[in-house]
Amino acid sequence: MEYFEDHPDHYIFVAIRFISEHIEVLFANDMECYELCRELRVNYHRPPMPNMDSRLIGA
Repeated sequence: MEYFEDHPDHYIFVAIRFISEHIEVLFANDMECYELCRELRVNYHRPPMPNMDSRLIGA
């Protein structure tokens, strides 16, 4: 973990290939990335997905 000694305190994970929450996003980000952030003692953030937002559906 010496490689990670100097790092930012906050990380934002965005699933850019997907527009809705599904098992890959929920597992990969909310489980694996969260655990890595926890090990590094940094904050994990994931913005909400568009899902069924009327602006997305109307586009």
